[in-house]
Amino acid sequence: MDEETAKAVVLQWTSGATAEERGKFLSAFLDVIPLNEIQKVNNSLAPHCKKRKKYRRSEVNQGKFVRVPKPALSEPKCVPVPATPVPAPPTPVPVQPTPVPAPPTPVPVPNKPNPWWQQYSKANIYALDCEMVTKFVTGTRKRYRQELAEISICDFNEKMILKQKLVHHAPVSFLLDSKHREVTGFRQDSFVNGKPFNIIKTEVEELIAGKLIITCGGEGDFRALDIPMCCEEFQVFDLEWYFKREVENDR
Repeated sequence: MDEETAKAVVLQWTSGATAEERGKFLSAFLDVIPLNEIQKVNNSLAPHCKKRKKYRRSEVNQGKFVRVPKPALSEPKCVPVPATPVPAPPTPVPVQPTPVPAPPTPVPVPNKPNPWWQQYSKANIYALDCEMVTKFVTGTRKRYRQELAEISICDFNEKMILKQKLVHHAPVSFLLDSKHREVTGFRQDSFVNGKPFNIIKTEVEELIAGKLIITCGGEGDFRALDIPMCCEEFQVFDLEWYFKREVENDR
């Protein structure tokens, strides 16, 4: 549909629409107009309003519209109203005092058990976070897989226990785009001097044994470490399990 046809369709619909429909259309139309153009629309409305008023006044003067004079209001007449006798006040009835009930006996509230994570001292609480790289896998239905690239562990006092431990990956063996490089800072030669995965995995297992590990979305971190997230050697407190809230974008 070209521009002239679209204008004609809009004008034809507007002439037959109700006032409410035209109002909704104008509201939606103004929502898509930039703010600097709304002032131009407002300035262009003033001449149209003056033109409509002038046209209306000329039609009245030409006799197309006849002004109907308002009927004169008749003066109100005073009609005497007989006085209504005032009844005598009722005889007061004595009010018996209402007995005040005794306060209810307080019900004892059982003590709430302490949360399970309070059994750990601050010295046994670690935070863990991993960064992964995407590698191409041949011979499987799932062609891409997230593998461990970097891991950091700190204690309760923010002291680094394992600082940016790198896993060896050969250059060009993983996918790396500009967005991933901007977020992580990884390059194709970042992991040339990294340690083998099995050595880092053993080191991490020894560090987190008997500890409370705090993560945020740690399921992917432990999957990349090839360590079960739920086991007897340590416990996990994932922030998403306890503090995740649904927002409008999640619906």
